[in-house]
Amino acid sequence: MFRFPTVFFGSVFAACLLLFIGLTDRTNDGGSPNVLSFDVDIPSLLHNNKKKSISPKTEEDAPKVITWNRNNSTDKFCVWFNFTKATKESDFRSISLCTHGSIGYSKFVFDHAQNWDDRISVALLVDSAGFNALKTYLKLHKCMENTTEKVSTHLVWKPENETCSTFFILDALEEPLNATDFIDNCNVDDHIDAGLFNHTTADLYYPNTLRNVAREGAGTELHLIADIENHFSFNASEILLEATKDVDKKSKIAVVVRRFEYNTSFDEPRTVKELYDLCRMHEAYQFHRFFYAIGHSVPGLPHWFRYSLNGSTTPTLFRINYRSSIWEPQLIVHASAPHHFEGFSMKRDQCALPYELCRAGYSFTVASHAFSFHKGIKINSSSKYSRFTIAKIARKTGNVFRQYLDAKYGIERIKTCKKW
Repeated sequence: MFRFPTVFFGSVFAACLLLFIGLTDRTNDGGSPNVLSFDVDIPSLLHNNKKKSISPKTEEDAPKVITWNRNNSTDKFCVWFNFTKATKESDFRSISLCTHGSIGYSKFVFDHAQNWDDRISVALLVDSAGFNALKTYLKLHKCMENTTEKVSTHLVWKPENETCSTFFILDALEEPLNATDFIDNCNVDDHIDAGLFNHTTADLYYPNTLRNVAREGAGTELHLIADIENHFSFNASEILLEATKDVDKKSKIAVVVRRFEYNTSFDEPRTVKELYDLCRMHEAYQFHRFFYAIGHSVPGLPHWFRYSLNGSTTPTLFRINYRSSIWEPQLIVHASAPHHFEGFSMKRDQCALPYELCRAGYSFTVASHAFSFHKGIKINSSSKYSRFTIAKIARKTGNVFRQYLDAKYGIERIKTCKKW
């Protein structure tokens, strides 16, 4: 009987394999299959933990998914720490930018990765309506080197039952991304313009939980706690690290980083000189100057400008007094400092930490030479949540907060810090 040589079968197999690859991998030559699977190299997926509930005591390299509940709050969350983990090593004596947002706001992370030259720890709130935004974020995180190197991402969600596991996230990521939603590049603006970060939810947002998760996952000695829409001036991480050289566990120093907002008809101010020029033109102001100035004003602005604009000066800290229980400055604190009291929603949430720091005997300072800015000048409230519901939560949580403070710190400093 005639037999085909073994080489022949090998050649046929190779040709078929090449044909299969050519038919399936068509995203680079202009072709698009009807459905694209979302291929992202999440480190924890490589450990085959896909159908497994993860406890905090599993091996070091396994996904760390825990139930999060602080201050005996009625609100419980699931947290997946280091869903993406920064690949670049960083000294413990450095400043992590600790920020947070719902998953649609993850689009701002990429600007931070471009301009913040140190570690970034971001907590993102995810729900079932946000998985397309999460897939888009992961795609861009993977293909942008500075984001991969600097950014550790921690996912937060409300549990569907009493158990927290990876099911909620991984099952959703298994769903294919439609070809109509796929953009074959790593340009953030293209993905924003295509609506891939669009996300709305009716659920209340609990910012203090997200802030604390970001701090918990930071892994550095100093934490800059910032809202995700605040962008930072050039070389802010290096400047602030020099200015905070005396901030340690024993010093009990809180450092204010000034915030501004500007008219978006002008270029964004990335230097003190650019910011100063916009302020002189009345096109930039201290953050929320026309909306809630009493809660955001930081004293000594003329002196701050004079000192920071002087080319012969070096980054330093200026001592200021604590303002009031409704003051909500942007702070750098040591990792050992108290965390934000949880349970507040979008009212008085950010006031809680500076007030507790005052009760704990911390001093307050302002850093020179560095600042953050927010796009647009806010005039009116833009909250989509019920004011009645938020105020009710603030009153209820505030009562618990007062009891906690009196039990932990006593009442001696109420006269200095004022009543909550």
